[in-house]
Amino acid sequence: MQAARILSTLLATAFFAAGSAQGQPTVNGSDEIDIQTEVTGPLYAQTIKITATPKSTSSTSSGKILMYAAALIDGVGLFFLDESGDWFPFIDCKRTPIIYYGVLGRAVEIEVVSDPTNLTGVAGTLIAVGFGLSDAPPDACADMLEQQRYTPAHIVGTR
Repeated sequence: MQAARILSTLLATAFFAAGSAQGQPTVNGSDEIDIQTEVTGPLYAQTIKITATPKSTSSTSSGKILMYAAALIDGVGLFFLDESGDWFPFIDCKRTPIIYYGVLGRAVEIEVVSDPTNLTGVAGTLIAVGFGLSDAPPDACADMLEQQRYTPAHIVGTR
């Protein structure tokens, strides 16, 4: 449960620090992930797609990775997206769903909201993407948290 508190606190801090003249998050996250976000439609019928590319750096030069997408819903909690597009509350790293298993340097498209959906009830939700170095999901999740290999990708209700 400590990992949940750590990630929730870090994401909440990022959430409250976000914002710019263009409405995009300007939070400093991991420089190990390049993020591009595509938002279509008005808030009441919106889709969100994130393209995340985990980079090879001196600390992550090679290896298998597991990638995660999380949403911090203010007053509700932290949720993780699985490969089928379902969201699950964060309990611990042993039960955290992954969205990608592969290698560094490959762009991964994440359909956060694939069908036009009314997101007015979750406006302000921070969506973050991260990865961990390991073949085993619990170890990759722990690595992501300990090494802070995650970055804010979008705040629902902003462009």
